[in-house]
Amino acid sequence: MASRLTTPDIVELLGLQLAPIDLSADSTDSAEAASRSRGHVEIEPYVPNVSALIPEDLPAGEGEVVGEKLTRNQSANKRRKARARKKREREDELRAEGATQLLGSLYRTSPNQIHTYRVRRQPELLSRLQELEAQNQAPLQMDDPDFPRDDLQWIIGSNEPTWHYVVDEVLDEVVLAVKITPWNSFPPVRRNKIQTNLGTAMDWSRCAHVIKTNSSQTKTQHGTGEAITIKRRGRMYAIGWHSSMEKNKDLVFYAGDRASVELYHETIQRLPVLADMYREHFFYLLPGAAQEMVDVAEELDIPSFSQLALDGDDAERPFANCLTLTNNDFANALHRDKDFSLLAFGMWWVTRVRREGHHDIYEFDPSLDHDSVKGGAFVLGEFGIGVDFQRAGGLVEIFWRGKQDWHVTMQSKAKPGCTRWGTSVQLTSKGVNAVKRYHKRGSKPSRTTSAFDRVETMQNAAAKKKKK
Repeated sequence: MASRLTTPDIVELLGLQLAPIDLSADSTDSAEAASRSRGHVEIEPYVPNVSALIPEDLPAGEGEVVGEKLTRNQSANKRRKARARKKREREDELRAEGATQLLGSLYRTSPNQIHTYRVRRQPELLSRLQELEAQNQAPLQMDDPDFPRDDLQWIIGSNEPTWHYVVDEVLDEVVLAVKITPWNSFPPVRRNKIQTNLGTAMDWSRCAHVIKTNSSQTKTQHGTGEAITIKRRGRMYAIGWHSSMEKNKDLVFYAGDRASVELYHETIQRLPVLADMYREHFFYLLPGAAQEMVDVAEELDIPSFSQLALDGDDAERPFANCLTLTNNDFANALHRDKDFSLLAFGMWWVTRVRREGHHDIYEFDPSLDHDSVKGGAFVLGEFGIGVDFQRAGGLVEIFWRGKQDWHVTMQSKAKPGCTRWGTSVQLTSKGVNAVKRYHKRGSKPSRTTSAFDRVETMQNAAAKKKKK
């Protein structure tokens, strides 16, 4: 394997780490093996019984002197421990201040807009959340009286862009990174460009099939051997390449609805610009993680979700093979992804939705934002921290370790006429395995079904239907 270039980035500058990806590992390995528990164990301090330490055969009066000395020593030890604890706390404060100043300089913004959080795994909290899901046989809900809302930290937005970096204080690893940007804080030209590109993703949902087989929406294992079954909530779509069920095919592009062939054909041609935007925003939020995903994609020659054919003529750069979209009050259960890569990046936003004929039309509306949708927070259950979308605004961008950390999208309820979108880019296990089979069998384009092949099939089907 070729040596990988190390790119300086904010993760390294902060002295943090990202869990590396083992390219030689079988992409079907369980998430359990990939993540490892690595929990922190609290050790109770030993507090000696002073009277028990005084020898019984001491002359009269000397026992009291020894006892006083032991008490003084014990008090001194307590003071030393307290000073050491305060020193560690101050070091953490200074480190956080240094991090915010550094990040403020990198992003050319005020340190007040940068927030850092030091967290640790809380297995007991995760168990409580999982038990609540099992008890209700439903995704977590913010207004459930049994939901321990006050036991979690919540990332929220403000009237200006904010960056949030969450670090496992035991292992010094970034576990979550969030950027929240109100729409009115974008320069108008950039805002219009971003919303136009997001419109491409939304158009895909109008010409593609809903995915109904995602296990986190219906049945998931909680890691204790117990599986919970829940009602599917919301809609999920996917763009890009996946393994094939078709005869003599290894790798296929997601199909479209034959009734929307023109929109499908138009939308796929706009995917390269959409992929470039996701790549750009991922690199801006957390360069080290983004570079890791790109390096793996290049090493394994994984086609981007925007690459429309594998004929050698497509100039698209390797990237995530799949872009997943959700809307219509999507929710799922606590789970860890079954992807090849540990890393995931996504964007969330809110739009108006109206019915036109047999299709939904989605449009950005300045009067609608995340507070138009009740609930729906994104939570890392074991770390006790989440993004409260309802108290955010505009475009919310998130990095997380989907394969390694338990996460969930909680239940939501949108006002009539609006919906919250959630998206993520990933290197999926099934997609990576399909690419490996494709290359192992000679990388023949005939063993793929491209996006253009999908268009031709839909056009032929429409023509036959018209003749009838």
